[in-house]
This record gives sequence, C-alpha cells and structure tokens, in this order.
Amino acid sequence: MSIDIQHVGVVGAGRMGAELFRFFAGQGLKATLVEKDGAVLDKHRLDFLKDLDRALEAGEIDEDAFHERKGAAVFSASLSDLAGCDLVVEAIVESATKKKALFQELDGLAKEACVFTSTSSSIVPSAYAPDTARASRTFGLHFFHPPAPVGVVELIRSPAGDKDVEADLVDFLDGLDKSHFLETEADAFVVNRCIITLQAQAYRFVEEGRASFAQVDALVKERLLTPGVFELMDRVGLDVTYPSVARFTRMQPEIAEFTAPLEKILGRLVDQGRRGAKSGRGFFDYEGGDLVLTEKPEALSVDVADQLAQRMKLLLINQVYYFVTRQVALEADLASYLQEAFGVDVGIEQWMDGDDLRGIGRELKALHDSTGDAVFEPNGPLADFDEDEESLAATCDETPPRDGGDDGPDQEAPAP
Repeated sequence: MSIDIQHVGVVGAGRMGAELFRFFAGQGLKATLVEKDGAVLDKHRLDFLKDLDRALEAGEIDEDAFHERKGAAVFSASLSDLAGCDLVVEAIVESATKKKALFQELDGLAKEACVFTSTSSSIVPSAYAPDTARASRTFGLHFFHPPAPVGVVELIRSPAGDKDVEADLVDFLDGLDKSHFLETEADAFVVNRCIITLQAQAYRFVEEGRASFAQVDALVKERLLTPGVFELMDRVGLDVTYPSVARFTRMQPEIAEFTAPLEKILGRLVDQGRRGAKSGRGFFDYEGGDLVLTEKPEALSVDVADQLAQRMKLLLINQVYYFVTRQVALEADLASYLQEAFGVDVGIEQWMDGDDLRGIGRELKALHDSTGDAVFEPNGPLADFDEDEESLAATCDETPPRDGGDDGPDQEAPAP
C-alpha cells in the first residue's frame, strides 16, 4: 500500500519532537504536534506563531506562505487528532514499553495506510511495533539534532518491514533533501555506535585523573568532534545516552567491559537528576541552555593531549572498520555521516594522519597487547598487517632454489 506523505504527526514536544515539528511545518507539510502537557503545548504554539510573525516581518516568507503555514500547523493534546496523518513520528521518552503502548493505542486511531516511525536513537522497531499488521508499517526514523540542518537520517527496518513502505519513506526523505542510511536491526544506529568507544576512552582519562571534563572537551573540539564529548552527551540528554550505551554494548558485547565505567557514571548522574542541558546540570552546568564554565580550562600537557587524541582517533577508525567489515557501509559513507552528525570535518584518510591501514593496525595491536582491552583489537583490514608480516617472515626464512626454477614458493609483493 503506497502512500504520498503530506500530513505528518509528531508525538512528544521535547527538544527533538518540537524541532521536528517545526522542520516538517517549514517544508510545506501539514504538521500536527501532540503533547499531553498543556502548558508545554501552549508555549510551543506561541513560539511557533511568533517565529512566523518574525519571518513575515523580515521578508523571509510572503503573506501567502504565512497563512499557509499557520493553517497547516495543528497543536493538540489528543492522539485522535492524528487520525488523518500519513506518517507519525514518535519522539517521547527512550522506553520501549512506553513507545509500544503509544503505538498500540495509535493503531486503533490512525488510518490503515498511516506509517508509524520512532526517532529513537537506540531502540529498534520490533521492540515498539504494535502487535498487529501495522508492524509491517513500523520503522525507525532516527533524525540527528538539530534535525533541520543535519542532512542524514538513519532508516531502521525490522524483519517485518514492508519493502513498499520502506520505498515510500526513502522518497519522503529525498523530498526533504535528507540522505538516508538504511540499516537492519542487527546493525542499527551505526553513526552513534561509531563514537561510543571514543566517548568511553575520554571518560577513562577523566576517571584516571589525567584530565577534567572541560579539558577533554576543549581538546576534542579542537581535534575531533565539533560539540565535544561530554557536552554532546549533555545536549542529547544523559537520560537518553545512558540507556543507549547499555543497548549499544548489548549489540556489540566485546566493547562492554571498556564502556562499563562510562555507563556507570551516566547512571549515577541520571539518578542525581542531572539529565544534561535540559535539566541545567549534567557533566557541565547550563543556564537557559547555554554552557556555563567558570573559567577557561588549563591546556593539557602535550604528551597527555596527544595520547588521548590518538587513542580516540584509533578507536573511532576501528569502529568504522567494524561496520565496514560487516558490510554495513563503506568508509567514505560513514565518514560523510559522521561529519553531518557530529562535525567530524576530516575524511578517513586524514584521521589516519597519513598512515596506511597497516600502521593503524599496528598501533591498535600494540595497545591491545599492552592494555588487554578487547576494544583495541584491530577490525577487518586493520588486522591484515599480522598476516602480511608473518608471510614476509616466512618468505625471508625460505632458501631460494639454487637453479632459479619454479619449485620455490610463489611470492607476491606486500600490499602498499
């Protein structure tokens, strides 16, 4: 059952839900925002109308566009107002139980052709799809924050996902000028999972007393990720990041021991009510959503800074090749998605600082041998240097045939 998506409903007016609603409304779509908290809903309605007024006064839109967008935007506290939607995007709390209950209720309200999606960053569709035929029309649609400028969206398909519905969603994303990254549930949320070991390494340096949160983020903003490590988690929300880390490590158990300290501190902060920027406190303090630092952090020593930056880059590259080896994505694609989502503004070759894959593999293997951490074990082609060197050693030990004949071992030049 193919469908032309013209009416989008968003459930949940948190940071992501509210911004998704604004994005859809700005794309000429009819958009309905459903939020049970009346005060929150009224605030978003007033903010939306004020922004429309400002856009009209600034000449960004004309009178026709003003009235069209105003008339196409619906604010409601009732799920029944989603009955006519072609697509529903859920953006409530990161709980599979609550998401599933929502979709079960919506299943009895929405029209048969409506597609259900969640913008969850860590929960797969089969965990929240309703127990009806609608399961085939339920997908993950993970937008990154902020949804308007970030040009990539992860489209997650469950084993029950209908191919025609998938094609409709791809067409929809193309119409929004969004690149889509199609993922199965076994290899879902790849972009976030690429940086999880990097985040864990950053926290380990803090836990060991080698750097402060502010020092790490200053270094990371300079060398790796535009938003930093700890500020990024604060912006996403520690109450979202905490369960996400737990789910990601279940998907990739070999990293669980390495990420355990990060998961532990996230749980402790959430228990203390420190949910990140939205609560005013996380790893850092915030006022009105703005980061508050009482003083500029002292620069790390060159040795510590270089070691931390290099380890994080090695872990990032190793995670990229974890997915490349599983044939989930190409290096160039993952580099592009990481740039879109997190501001990693260099390509995979530049992450390597000019080293070839063997050099990266050797560094990872040396760290694996010295630390015993499985997370440093080279993935895919990064591990090929072992075989190359063993082959070369065996070749050097061979006595060449005296007559120069063909009875010696075949030899190939090592790959560059």
